[in-house]
Amino acid sequence: MGLFTLASELVDAILSNLDLHLDLIHFACTCKLAASYVIPRQIEYRTIHIDRLMPDLWAHLASRPDLARNIRTVRLTRHGEVFPRSWRNDSSGDSADEQDYFSNMTKALGHMSKLQTFICRHKTGALTDDMYNQPLFSSVVSGKKSLKNLAIYEAFGLPKWPNLLDFWDTNVDLSTVEYLQLEWRKQLPIPLSSLFPNLEKLVSLCISGGTQDPVSFNFRAPCLRTFIMYEILWSDLHDEIGVFLSNHPSIENLFWFPSRFTLPLGSLPNLKHAFTSVEFFGALEQSYQASSGTGLSPFQYEIQSLYVESCNLDFLVSLRCLDRGSLRRIRISQRINSPSELRRFAETFPMIQWLAIYRAQISCMSWEEWLDILPLFSNLEVIRGLWFLADVDNKEDKTLYLAKQVASVCPKLNRIQKLRYPSRQDVIISRSGGEVLVSYDQEPLVSPRRSDFDQVEDLILYQ
Repeated sequence: MGLFTLASELVDAILSNLDLHLDLIHFACTCKLAASYVIPRQIEYRTIHIDRLMPDLWAHLASRPDLARNIRTVRLTRHGEVFPRSWRNDSSGDSADEQDYFSNMTKALGHMSKLQTFICRHKTGALTDDMYNQPLFSSVVSGKKSLKNLAIYEAFGLPKWPNLLDFWDTNVDLSTVEYLQLEWRKQLPIPLSSLFPNLEKLVSLCISGGTQDPVSFNFRAPCLRTFIMYEILWSDLHDEIGVFLSNHPSIENLFWFPSRFTLPLGSLPNLKHAFTSVEFFGALEQSYQASSGTGLSPFQYEIQSLYVESCNLDFLVSLRCLDRGSLRRIRISQRINSPSELRRFAETFPMIQWLAIYRAQISCMSWEEWLDILPLFSNLEVIRGLWFLADVDNKEDKTLYLAKQVASVCPKLNRIQKLRYPSRQDVIISRSGGEVLVSYDQEPLVSPRRSDFDQVEDLILYQ
């Protein structure tokens, strides 16, 4: 029996299980009948990204559960203009008033049984002052076994807007969530540990808040790989957060700037990418020295990507807790005091492939000194930064000439990022028959659209 001999409702139910847009396109291209099932009922009802009130849209979705169930992503954030274009042709939904906006949105979200991503940022035109309450939040998370990405941004401390976390149901099941972002500015109504009763699959956790009231980090996420915390005022909790980190050895990516901090021995054995403070690495170094004093084999961290705020290169060179052959990517954060400092750094970390360094940071060096030191980075593939624009008077031909000089002393270099003035276009480097060829990257300068959760990962990898 062929697929299209089934009732149309069954065909729709089967097609609603296809998550990938490309799979829908391939199916629609098989025949006209297949296309009539996919377009627009399936292909348009996968993503909603809006930044303004659209009461008629939510009324339409509230009255059509057969279509709302196909939605996978809802993003109520700025710069959004993605929604079903054909919904205005549907006659089952009458024109809705703004006073019905909240109830229709709650009902529509309740229909979205296959919802995978929900991102809600207040202070956009897509939200109203009375949105944050229990029914709406419950409609997002209740019964959503497919929910993987959840981001909730609080109302930036404005008193007329309530705090969404005030309505958090402690019985909410987040066992399927992999990426979680929370932001708030007010006192939390319940302990942070009560917000996360079950985070079995959580991979990435991003917490931001400005409240002075400390909360407990007594919760577990056994699969956690990325931990991001910023704009936090809980300086008294840094040691408790250290215990939290030590209880999660699976963490690979860290974005956190503690000021006073201790770390138990053997913490974060799998740390690979760190965007952090000098104090954090001071704690790692103390842990390394303490393990040496106990007769245990000292543990060195195989960190691949690194940014340390307000850190000079000699400090990094002095760290014995770092495995010097593992570092591949470094973003230099402070002015280099002398050519010898950069030389020592290059000799200490010979495997660096990606280097972010800017003109102001190497102002102590002449062009000849720079070219003399660069070959020490024998594995360098990418340099990032407008580090010699002051020398070229914004002339493109001379810019490429200097880029070619750099490439001639770095045999593996293939790209200089954000170089061309004023567009900061990349320079591409290739080699043919022993000759070095340089040209500007002709790819569009507009970055590809990335999800909020990809951008969180970029905080760690600073691409």
